[in-house]
Amino acid sequence: MDRKEFGKLIAALREEHLDFSARGMGVWTQAKLAKEANLPEKAISQIEQGRKMNLDAQTMTQLAHALKLTSTEQVEFFAAAAEVGADPQYLLREGATTALQTLLKLIGEIRLPAFICDHYTNVLAGNTLALAVLHVPESMIQAAPTLASGFNLLRVVFAAESPFRQLMGEHWLARAESSLRYFRTTTLRYRHTARFRAILAELSALPSFRDLWFTTQNDAHAETPTWTTYTYLHPDLGHLTFIAHISTTLTDQGPLYLTTYLPCTKETTELFEGFIRRHGQGVRRFAQWPY
Repeated sequence: MDRKEFGKLIAALREEHLDFSARGMGVWTQAKLAKEANLPEKAISQIEQGRKMNLDAQTMTQLAHALKLTSTEQVEFFAAAAEVGADPQYLLREGATTALQTLLKLIGEIRLPAFICDHYTNVLAGNTLALAVLHVPESMIQAAPTLASGFNLLRVVFAAESPFRQLMGEHWLARAESSLRYFRTTTLRYRHTARFRAILAELSALPSFRDLWFTTQNDAHAETPTWTTYTYLHPDLGHLTFIAHISTTLTDQGPLYLTTYLPCTKETTELFEGFIRRHGQGVRRFAQWPY
């Protein structure tokens, strides 16, 4: 990420915040961000224009707090700032195509539910067991190519046609907030892109998404990272209890995220194995990547 691109990112993060005044409502101005961050307005202008050469730690810390970034968003934010101006040859990244092929082979062999997402939480591929566990309607999968957001993980969580809310029951809100915080983290470096804006616009039309988007922003500093455990009665598989484990592969086209569901009980392990014995193992692709 060069200085101009980082400047666009700061501007995009600034404009996510709304300012309410006697004159009405509008996005934060550079002056408002400067005030919140206790920085000179000139410094904000220079950063957004890509003209500030010294992105020192204190300035970045003040910006992160002013922008109300969650703790995991801050990790991505500081990493992005640290890479500004860095020589790409010294950044450890795998080739995108090779990395994806490795992960596709893995989810086809592993005897657990697993799927691959990009940094927009678009699901690129999943194995048959993952699709069964998430109970994703075929209609959602078929509609994905017509959407800017594609087969996005947040659509599974928030879309009215998804059974996720019903499966989670009273735990849906906690799972939705956790998923949205994850989305905030993985997309942090890409908030200034046209693809992110198109995805956010589509997701904002889903029930509850927009409210929770602002809620997770306002409650940023109260975030406590925890393991996400799922327990619910699946209509076809039975009672499931598992933990979602996410690993990251850095590529030259952005990170790839492998989510694997690790069973917490013997019953869940046996149900996963039973599904594989009956239906076999397979992988379904949902999008061509890199874009």
